[in-house]
Formats: sequence, structure tokens, C-alpha cells
Amino acid sequence: MADDTKKGTRKTSKAKAPPKTKAKPKPEAAPEAATNTQAKSESRAQTTALSTRSRRDELVAEINALLPELEDSSLVFLKQQAEVLLVKARKMKARQALRKYQQQGGPVAQDIGDVHIEQNEQGFFHIVARGARVFFNRDELREITAICWKAENRRAGMRGMYRWFDKERSDFLNDTSIRSPADPVFDRLYDEIRSKYKVKQ
Repeated sequence: MADDTKKGTRKTSKAKAPPKTKAKPKPEAAPEAATNTQAKSESRAQTTALSTRSRRDELVAEINALLPELEDSSLVFLKQQAEVLLVKARKMKARQALRKYQQQGGPVAQDIGDVHIEQNEQGFFHIVARGARVFFNRDELREITAICWKAENRRAGMRGMYRWFDKERSDFLNDTSIRSPADPVFDRLYDEIRSKYKVKQ
């Protein structure tokens, strides 16, 4: 009996350890979530592009519908305004392209090439320098001409032109990469203006 009791005691004294619970693996991010986000972004961009094109088509249609009712003089004025806007848009694109080129390490153009002034049939002007063709109206060219003729000498005229362009038409300085009044573009422009135009008394 004693032996049986001891055996029972030994058997009951060994308690079984509770089973170990395995850690649940962390759920991985579903790849579909990233795909869905990208798809939504692309969809929004496409929707915006379509909306912009649709609005543009509507505006073109509305303008075309008005044209038959306009007089010839109004059509001429409208064409002139469209040309002005087109020149501004092209200058903006040219400035952006120049900035991008320079940011990527491209050199600033140093060869000024031919510098001259063109006049179209409507009486508007373009100053051509360093490959740029910049639009000016009659009043602006008169102001530049007055600067060149009223200056004491060539250097004073070049300084005066630089100040005027910097204040009134900085896009010309940007388009032609002019950084100072001593730029040779002003030297040739000074001669071009004085040889072609006079100041009206």
C-alpha cells in the first residue's frame, strides 16, 4: 500500500505544462490597396484632363458661334489680341525651357547673333536677339527709342534701356539671357534703334 501511494503521489505531482500558444503572424498589407490608390490617382488625372479638354472645346465653339456676327474691324482687333496672347504663351514656354535647361547644367547662350527690329503690317514690333523674337507695341518702342536718343552717350543709353526692360519688360531680359546693362545685345540694339527710328517732337 505504501508503494502504491508513493507511485500515485509521483504520478500526480508531475503537472503538465500548458501548451505554448504560437504567435499569430502579422497581416501583410494587401497589394491591392496600393494598386487601388494608384488607379484612383490615374483616374482623377484622366478625369481632369478630359474636363479641361471639354471646357476648351466648349470655349472654341462659343467663340466660333460669335464670329459671324462681328464686323470686319472687330475681327481684325480680335486677331490682333489673339496674336498678342500667342506671343505671350510662346515666351512663357521659352522661359520655362530656358530655366529647365539651365537647371540641368546647360550653359547660358553667349552668342548674340543678329540683333534687329521687325515691324508687321498691324504696326507691332519684334526685337530679335539671341534667337528670341520678343513682341512690343508701338508705345513701348517709342519709349525705348526716346531712351536711346536722350542719353548722353552709348553707355548711358545701354544703362537706360536695361533699367527700362528690367522694370517694364523683364521677359525680354529673360528670353535673351541678359544679366547687365553692358550686355552686347544693348550695344547693337542701340545702333539699330538710332539708325531706324527718331523721336517725334
